Amino acid sequence: MKSIITKRLGLTAGLTGALFAAGSLQAQTFEPGIDFTADVVSNYVFRGVDVHSKKFEQDGKSYGSFNTAPAFQPSLTFNFAEGWSLNIWGSFALTGRNDVDIDGLLQLGAGDTTSSVATSYLAQLAAGNIDLATIDTTDMAGMADIIRDPSVAPGFYKEQNGLKRNDEIDVTLSYSTDSKLGALTGGIVSYNYTNISQHTASNIEMFAGFAPAILPDLSFTTYVDVATPGYSGSTYNYLSYSVSLEMGKDISLDIVPGVGYATDTSLNIQGWKNANLPITLNLGGFHIGVTGVYRMDTRFFEGDSSKSDAVSLLGETSLGDGLVVDPSLNNGIANTYINSLVTASIGNPTGYGYEYAPTQKLPKLVYFYTIGYSTSF
Repeated sequence: MKSIITKRLGLTAGLTGALFAAGSLQAQTFEPGIDFTADVVSNYVFRGVDVHSKKFEQDGKSYGSFNTAPAFQPSLTFNFAEGWSLNIWGSFALTGRNDVDIDGLLQLGAGDTTSSVATSYLAQLAAGNIDLATIDTTDMAGMADIIRDPSVAPGFYKEQNGLKRNDEIDVTLSYSTDSKLGALTGGIVSYNYTNISQHTASNIEMFAGFAPAILPDLSFTTYVDVATPGYSGSTYNYLSYSVSLEMGKDISLDIVPGVGYATDTSLNIQGWKNANLPITLNLGGFHIGVTGVYRMDTRFFEGDSSKSDAVSLLGETSLGDGLVVDPSLNNGIANTYINSLVTASIGNPTGYGYEYAPTQKLPKLVYFYTIGYSTSF
C-alpha cells in the first residue's frame, strides 16, 4: 500500500523568476534593499506534490484535484551586495495542524496498526465473537517502529497526519549576473522542517539557471539534491516562459507556463514530472492568482517502490499504475472491519501476506489559489 509522497525538493517558480530579475538589474547602480511578500494559498503544492495531502486522510475523503488546506507563505529577500541575495521563505499550515485518530483502532501506541490489540478484536468480530475480554493483548515486541509505553493500557492513538509536520523554513543564498549571452544565476538552498514532530533532516540543493539575452522571458533552471538521504543526486529541471500584460496603471496580468523534468535516485526513475500554469493578477502591491498543475508522470507522486506486476495479482498497488489507497474507503472502524472481512475471505494465496485496501486513481490535475501582498524597502 502507499500514500502520496510529500517531499519538497526545490525553489518556488516565483523565487526563480526573482533571481533572474535580480541579475538583469545589475547594469544599474546597485542599492541594497529588502523585498517582502506575504501569501495565503488554498493548498501547498510543489512540483506537483500535494504537500498537504494528509488533509484528505484527516477528513476521510478521496484524494481530489482541489484540497482545502490553506497555508501562510511569507518570503523575505535581502539584496545585500551586487548580484547577491539571501531569501528566507516559509510555509505554515493554517488548518488541520494537529494529528487525528483516523482508524479508530485500539492500539498499543502511536503508529500501531498491526499488533494483536489493533487487529484481533476485528478478526473476532468478523467471526461473530463480540466478547472483547477475550482479545489477546500480547505485545508485538518485534515492531520497533511503534512508539508505546508498556505501562499504559491499550487505547486510541492519533496517527501522524497533522499538517504542522510539513511546516518549513527555506534559506536560499544566490548570485545573479548578466553576460552578453544572457542572465546567469546560481546558488544553494536549505529546506528545514520547523516542527520537531517531523523528525526529518534538512534537505540541501544546489541550482543553476540561464535566461538567454535574445529571449529574456525564457528561463531554464536545474536543481540537484546534494544531501538528502536516499535522494542525493536527484535532479529537477524546469523550463518556463513569462508573459506580463499591462492592463492599466499598477495593474498587470502575469502568465508563466512551465514544465519540469525530473530524475529520482530513490525510485531509479526519470521523466516529465509536471506542467504548471500560474496566472496572477497584480493590483498595485496586491496580487491574486490561480495555478493549475498537471502531473504527467504519476510515478513521482504515488509513493510506491515496487515495480513488480505480481503485487497487482493481490489487488495491491505498484509503481506506475496510477493508483493510491483511497482514504474514504480505508479509514475508520467501519471500513477497517469491512476490509478485514474481504482480507479473511481471500486468505493468503501467495504466502507473502495480503491485506485488502480499496484504491483510487491519483488525480493528475491539481490546482490552488493564491492571494498576497508584496513590497520593497
